[in-house]
Amino acid sequence: MINQVREKMNSSKIDTLWITDTHSIDFLTKYHCEAGERFIGLCITQQEVILVLNHLFEYDGISEVQVVYYYDFEDVHELISKHTVGKVGVDKFMSTQFSLPLSKSFDLVIGSDCVDRLRAIKNENEIQKMVAASKLNDYVMSLVPSLLKEGVSEKEVAVKIQKLFFDNGADALSFQIIVAFGANCADPHAVPSDRKLKKDESIIIDMGCKLNGYCSDMTRTFFLNKNPIKEIYDIVLLANQEAIKAIKPGCKFSDIDKVARMIIEKAGYGVHFNHRLGHGIGKEVHEPYDVSMSNDVLIEPGMCFSIEPGIYVKNQFGVRIEDLVYVNQDGVAVLFNEYTKEDEVIK
Repeated sequence: MINQVREKMNSSKIDTLWITDTHSIDFLTKYHCEAGERFIGLCITQQEVILVLNHLFEYDGISEVQVVYYYDFEDVHELISKHTVGKVGVDKFMSTQFSLPLSKSFDLVIGSDCVDRLRAIKNENEIQKMVAASKLNDYVMSLVPSLLKEGVSEKEVAVKIQKLFFDNGADALSFQIIVAFGANCADPHAVPSDRKLKKDESIIIDMGCKLNGYCSDMTRTFFLNKNPIKEIYDIVLLANQEAIKAIKPGCKFSDIDKVARMIIEKAGYGVHFNHRLGHGIGKEVHEPYDVSMSNDVLIEPGMCFSIEPGIYVKNQFGVRIEDLVYVNQDGVAVLFNEYTKEDEVIK
């Protein structure tokens, strides 16, 4: 893996690469450490791999890494400079308190892509872990309709979903569960509140779990008693389905976003689709690369990402349908999620 990073450094003419994102350090070294405010950085050159780590933490990752420990009273900036040569790539997570002093002596560029592209392409073992996480997500989602009764609050449903995840073996949540009723569905990142469910309302459930270190993520929109916005739901469903059909190696992520966006725009709701179409996923729920109008990265086999078009009309309603997909070695987009996304009305 380190040699693949070095190849990408070569093509970008980067002599030293500093990685400070703990998930990327874990990906490359099999060592995970949340160092808090203390600096942790993996330094890669063509000759060596060094992990700069506070002595309060003990390294137990791969043997190829040389660990340089420092104490709180030492000048970590000096230590970083000591192991830096030539043109320097820093990842997008490196704190300015460390990157700015480095920039006074070295030519800095963003070097995240040297690792991001490797993380974006999952191997078969990673895919199987994500399939397992999504199967658990499917199962818990299948139990959600039984929780949706008139008078229940968003918070109550969110708490029950969380319990279902942990009762069925989840290691953690991928993110804070989103439960939104009625007009609250118009906020794509709604936080569960005390608002109670009424008849004839839409219900957005956006949820995911972590299992064996990998994330799942899925959104479904339900309705209680009847669906008063079926036309809107069908537009979002069509955008979801057609975008998934368009996925293939060599396509740009921006092309996939365009497929879904044009369907929603043609229906007259373009202004109400106010976010990107999707995001990469793996060890973290949001990973490179995003499925957006501005991302021209080419899709490759092994990439995993979400497809989640939505329509949100402020103070009225919202609909979102989200699936996870991966591109297999035959170049086919395969759904992680199996739970139905047909119009589901709870009686």
